[in-house]
Amino acid sequence: MKFSLFVHMERFDRNQTHAGLFRELEELVRIAEQGGMETAWIGEHHAMEFTIAPNPFVNLAYLAARTERIRLGTGTVIAPFWHPIKLAGEAAMLDIASGGRLDLGIARGAYSFEYERLL
Repeated sequence: MKFSLFVHMERFDRNQTHAGLFRELEELVRIAEQGGMETAWIGEHHAMEFTIAPNPFVNLAYLAARTERIRLGTGTVIAPFWHPIKLAGEAAMLDIASGGRLDLGIARGAYSFEYERLL
């Protein structure tokens, strides 16, 4: 059996800084790696107060440089927000940077207000 972690930088307290959330993300993924988890998954969301996740490739590239073994996954890349060639290029570059540890997950989206704000 394999275990994985799906994590957003969720903000439950308005006093929590975004920098603090980012540090907690790194710490959590490092703990998951040390604990033998298979993959850390990160989603994409836009203009939401409770999470900061505009580009999972940025977060995963950062984590790739700070981990060794754990696979790194885009739990959701919201396909309608990406040009297919740009998406393929970003994914390929992250796969190279992470030493082949990328798992790519693509979604149609989650919340209608994200589309309304971006499209």
